[in-house]
Amino acid sequence: MTKRLSLLLAACPIIPACVDEHAVSIAGEGAPFSEGTPAKKTPEVEKPAVAIQKTVEHGRLEDHDGLRVIRLWGTPKQRGRAHGLLAGAEAVGLMRRELTTRFGHQKSRLTQARTLLPLMVAFPRHYHVELASMWKAVKEQQLDMALPDFDRDLDLKDALLLNAMDLVAQMGCSGFTVSGEQVEGGGVLTARNFDWPITGTYLIESCCLIVQHPKDGAAFASIAWPGYVGAITGVNEHGVATFLHFGDSGGGTPRPGAYPTATAARGILRQANAESAFEVSEAILKRTCPPRGYLTRVVTPDQSKGHPARVFEVDVEGVTHREDGEYCIVTNHFLSRGESPTIGDSVNRWKQIRSMLKGDLSTADQKVSVGEAWEALAAVERSGQSFATLHSMVFRHDPWVFEIAIGKLDESSRVDGAPSAGTRHRLTRDAVFASIE
Repeated sequence: MTKRLSLLLAACPIIPACVDEHAVSIAGEGAPFSEGTPAKKTPEVEKPAVAIQKTVEHGRLEDHDGLRVIRLWGTPKQRGRAHGLLAGAEAVGLMRRELTTRFGHQKSRLTQARTLLPLMVAFPRHYHVELASMWKAVKEQQLDMALPDFDRDLDLKDALLLNAMDLVAQMGCSGFTVSGEQVEGGGVLTARNFDWPITGTYLIESCCLIVQHPKDGAAFASIAWPGYVGAITGVNEHGVATFLHFGDSGGGTPRPGAYPTATAARGILRQANAESAFEVSEAILKRTCPPRGYLTRVVTPDQSKGHPARVFEVDVEGVTHREDGEYCIVTNHFLSRGESPTIGDSVNRWKQIRSMLKGDLSTADQKVSVGEAWEALAAVERSGQSFATLHSMVFRHDPWVFEIAIGKLDESSRVDGAPSAGTRHRLTRDAVFASIE
């Protein structure tokens, strides 16, 4: 089995090589960033109007001035069913397009991935129940489930596979956290770019906010797509935030039965509060075993115990974390183990953010504002047809700031990076964690 897993990870097309300098250059996305890259002007922020588009038992679909919110509450079974009833047709369309794009030219790889999935991945029981309930609701609607390129219909195993994509896919992301006297208005200010290979325009067109109100945990919000229930970029009602970044570990064969990293990040949001966040995160992340490594940045509003952000660096060798000093910056290279970074572009983006933060902290007010956080994200964003910054976030729990930007498609389906692509969405605390009564 170990040999089969290694072969799949080495050859499977769900592992796009898009984060190193060479691949970025070939893809035509431009040269790695330098410290002299000027920041782009960020767009204006408008307070959204909220409209309820559809309501079902245990869920509703909302529109916040163009930002869709899928809100779910209750048990895993209830939330999954509501998800399927609210957005099942779109989820099926996304699955069909994603599987066809990634596997259409190597159909045997999808068969192999489906066969190895239960050996490679373990979902927590409540997670599996939620997805199974969502899929049951999808099937009840008698939607077109055909997967023509593979001569079969979509099934639950496809949904599980796509919810485990982070185990073998790569992302190249950037972010930082500053706090206290470093921040205009105080509190813990954190920012994040999500960079991802573009397999289709649907990654922009279907991007939404999914807000879960579990019966047995904290409410949490994540930027995602219909049918995806992991957490790549998310915050919970206690002000704990998690952000995933691909890491530059040397690689290896994952431990069978490990959690996908996005599954673990969602577990952190459901279980952690400001006081317990780091301990909960480490315990859950020990259940993961990403073959190429991931960095999970966990941010808490608690400033009483050292830096309020911690970067957990995880690969097949285990979990380590680094102690950050003046501020926390994270791109795609490990720092906790004393190894030399292997991704030059990651180092350049890290230096670019550091340079901008130092500049902001050396000005007359010596503070980083929300607007300056967006400028720093814009300076390291990606734009292009094959790899781009699909979404970005600036977040602070107290005083509250919750701002999201989504990439913009031009006429040639090129994606303009999210920080400077268009209007940002600003949601109040009540809008994100709205009443479910």
